[in-house]
Parts: sequence; C-alpha cells; structure tokens
Amino acid sequence: LVQKLQEKYPTVRFQFKENAPVGIVNADKSGLTSVAINLLENAVKYSPEPAEIEVRLARKNGTIEFEVADNGIGIEDKEKIRIFEKFYRIGNEDTRQTKGTGLGLFIVKEVIRAHGGDIVILNNQPKGSIFRVTLPIKASLPPKRA
Repeated sequence: LVQKLQEKYPTVRFQFKENAPVGIVNADKSGLTSVAINLLENAVKYSPEPAEIEVRLARKNGTIEFEVADNGIGIEDKEKIRIFEKFYRIGNEDTRQTKGTGLGLFIVKEVIRAHGGDIVILNNQPKGSIFRVTLPIKASLPPKRA
C-alpha cells in the first residue's frame, strides 16, 4: 500500500509512525484497506503541494487507533457534522475544483461502524485535519453481505 501511494503521488511526503506492539483486529481486510486508501487519497487531494501526510498507528485503551493527518485546507466544525453523510460534499472555493461523489467518507464510516469502531475528525495545528479511526482489538468480523 505504501509503495503504491508513493508511486501514485511522487511529490507527497508520507510519514508512517507506529507505536508497537499494536494488536490484532479481526477485520475484513479489503474493507479496512479501502478505508485507509480513501482517507489517504482525500488527505492528498485536499492538501497543497508539497503535501505532507502523516499516518499513525497506536494501541490505546483496548483499541487500535489509526490516524491520517494532513496539512490541507482543514474542515470547519459545522462541516464535521455532515461530512460523513451520503452524497455530502463541502461546497467552498477550495473544494469545488476537486472531483468526487460524496460517497467516500460515507462508506468509510459505514465500514468502521460495521467493525465496531468509530471515526472522528480533529483539527491539525496549524492547518489541516486529522481523521482518527478507532477499532476494538479482537473485534468481530462484520456480517457477510449477500
């Protein structure tokens, strides 16, 4: 995943920080991979060049925290409430030029919730956002879709 991202975005500086030992999460690998890709690509998409993206992985209080921090345009508090809604896109001058359907973060939240986890958005100082995913260690797999 890291190599593919660096090949796709050669001008982006990715930093990966892991607080080992992290733990085990029973999970749908493809679902959580799509969560990570979506969050990382959004971080790149909404950050100025040269984008600086930091990924953190840590174990805290019986959970695994996965964070994607960027130096992008940031998200206003009033938008944080709606950003995970289906088809919702922030409609300001900084985001109108970017393509998207408004489904990515909706799907991210659904996958995370199906795993018994949660996702929140924090402000990254001095500029940007942090998307924090929290998953219970040894969570059960989400039910298979028919």
